[in-house]
Amino acid sequence: MPLSPDVNSVRRSFWTYVAVLTTVLAAQMLHPMIPILTYVILTLWALRSVSHAVQAIVVAWIILLSNPALFQTTSTALALRWFVLFAATSRLLATRLFSFRHHAIPAYAPWLLAFIALITAHALLNQPPLVVSTLKAATLLAGIIVALEGFAERPAAYWLRWFSAVALVLVLFSAPLLVSDTGYIVNGRGFQGLLNQPQAFGLVMALILSVSVSSIVFGKTTSLSTLLLAGASGVLLVASEARTAVLALLFALPTTLLLAARHIPSWRTTMVVTAFMTIGLLLLFYPALADATRSFLLKWHSADVAQISVAEALVSSRADKIALSWENFLRSPLLGIGLGVPSQPSAQGTQTSLLGLTSAAVEKGFLPTAVLEETGLLGTVLFLCFLATALSCVFKARHPIAIFLCTTALALNCGEAVLLSVGGMGMFVWLALGYSRYLALASRPAPVSARKHSPPKGQQPVKRQSAVKSRAD
Repeated sequence: MPLSPDVNSVRRSFWTYVAVLTTVLAAQMLHPMIPILTYVILTLWALRSVSHAVQAIVVAWIILLSNPALFQTTSTALALRWFVLFAATSRLLATRLFSFRHHAIPAYAPWLLAFIALITAHALLNQPPLVVSTLKAATLLAGIIVALEGFAERPAAYWLRWFSAVALVLVLFSAPLLVSDTGYIVNGRGFQGLLNQPQAFGLVMALILSVSVSSIVFGKTTSLSTLLLAGASGVLLVASEARTAVLALLFALPTTLLLAARHIPSWRTTMVVTAFMTIGLLLLFYPALADATRSFLLKWHSADVAQISVAEALVSSRADKIALSWENFLRSPLLGIGLGVPSQPSAQGTQTSLLGLTSAAVEKGFLPTAVLEETGLLGTVLFLCFLATALSCVFKARHPIAIFLCTTALALNCGEAVLLSVGGMGMFVWLALGYSRYLALASRPAPVSARKHSPPKGQQPVKRQSAVKSRAD
C-alpha cells in the first residue's frame, strides 16, 4: 500500500534535515575559515523566521561544543555565536511586536526582567564594573527569550522531526569514535563523541534519552527507530561516564510517574515499577553487576572502590566548589559576587575577541549554591520566582513527556550548574526547558470561548446562506 502524501512529506523533511546537518558539520573539518562563514550564514538564517532562529541556535551551539580533534575553529568564530543569538532574539521580538495576532506578555516576564535588571545594575555599579557579568546578563536574557518562546510558531510534529534529525546525526556519527582515541581526548576515559568534553556529551545524550524513553514509556505509539535511538544514546551516555546525567534520568522517571499518574495508564506504571524492581534484584543477587555499577558511579577508579562509598564519591567531587561558593555567599549575602564571576578570581579564563565581545568559562557544580553566590538572596528569590512562573505550566498540564524532559533538565544542574549561562551547555538545557513548556502548553484544551462556536464532533459547519430568496411566479 503506498504511503500517504503526508507521510512521504514527513520522511522527506526528516532526511533533508539529516543531510543538511551532516553537510554543515562535515564542512567544518575543511578549513578554519569555514566556521566563520557558517556563523555568518546562521546569523542570516536566524533572521528568516522564529523557527529558523531556533534551528540556527541549535546548529551554532553544536559547532561551538564540537570535538577540537575533528573540527577546526578560531576565537573569532566562537565570538560570532553571539551574533546568531542576538539575531534570533531580534527576529522573535520583531515577530511578536509587528504581527497582527495578539500576544499576551508571559507571566514570567516581570520576574525575568527584574532579575536581569538587578544583576546588570550590580555589575555596572561595581568598582571596577563587571564587564563579564553585563555580557552574561544580556546573553542570558536573549537565550531564555528564544528558548521559552521560540517553539510556538510551529506544530509539535515539526519540532519532533527537527530534533530527531539532530539526535540521529549526533548519535550516528559519534558511535564510530567509541573505538578511536579521538573520542576520548579530554581524559582518555570518558567518551565525548562529536563534542568537546564528556560532560557536554553526557548532558546532550541525557536530553535525547529523556525524550525517547518517555515517548516509549508514556507515548501512545512506539516505533522501532525510537527504540534504536534510545538504546544507542543509552550506551553512549554510559560510555561518557556522566554520572550526573544518569542520576538525573533515574530521578526524572519516578518523578514523572508520581506527578502525571492520572495521565499514565496503570499498566505502563506497573511496567516501570517492575523494571525498577528487576534491576534492584539483579544488583542484589549478582555482585559482579553491583560492583560494575558502583565502579561507574566512582568513575572506574579501582583504587577508590574499596575505600569510599558511592554517596561520598558523589559529594566529594563537588564538595570543594560548594564550600567555596557558600563562603563567597556569606561575604556578599544580599547581591552576591556577580553573575559569571568565578569563586576564585585566578580561575577565570577570559577571552576577548571580535568587537570586544568577552567570554569567560566558569564551572560550578551545584546550581543552588552557584545562584546564591553570584546573585545573592535578592537575585535568588527573583530567579526562583521566574523559574516557578515559567515552568509551573509543565507540572500543571501533567504531560508525561514534558515533565520527564523538564525534570531531567533541571536535575542536570545538581552536578553541572549551567542554567545561569547560555554560552555553552546551558543553551541546550534552556532549549529543553522551553520545549517541555511548549509541549505542556500545546496539550492544554482550547478555551471555552474558542469551542462554543465550533460544530459538534462529526458535523460539518453550516454555511451562511443569503437572506435573499428567489420567488416562484
